[in-house]
Amino acid sequence: MSSRLRLTFVLSSVVLMGCGAPADVRAKIAIFQQRLSDGQLADIRDEWRAAHKNALPMFEYDMGVRAKLGRMIRTTEADVMWARYGELVIVFQNTEFEGGEHGVETFSFRVDGAEPQSEAYFFQPGKRRWCPMIAISAGSCSTEDVPATMTSSR
Repeated sequence: MSSRLRLTFVLSSVVLMGCGAPADVRAKIAIFQQRLSDGQLADIRDEWRAAHKNALPMFEYDMGVRAKLGRMIRTTEADVMWARYGELVIVFQNTEFEGGEHGVETFSFRVDGAEPQSEAYFFQPGKRRWCPMIAISAGSCSTEDVPATMTSSR
């Protein structure tokens, strides 16, 4: 094996190992999504207000829009970005709901302590996050409208 090919293989392995959100962040996302699907919107709002001194005005609006879409059918991790020297992880989830609607859920967590702390939540209805198979840079992914053929008719 040539040294150039070996270096490419090693670098590819390192990049692939760094992909994805940490397991504890994934667990918090799953719990949040399940609680929202179960209609625990008021409880989540109260906990958010207690944990954050500066409330994000869009947080409650985005949660309300997402809650109106009903139960989550499936969700997949579409993209993960690390910011502020690895202290902040931003996770993008493509989520599908029982009525066939789609949306992108964006979660931000501070991961510089023992337990990840939720920083923000955004929801974009009718969108899907798309990333090329091999992302050259952090800006390689995009959020696009979901084509009408991807939504189920009711």
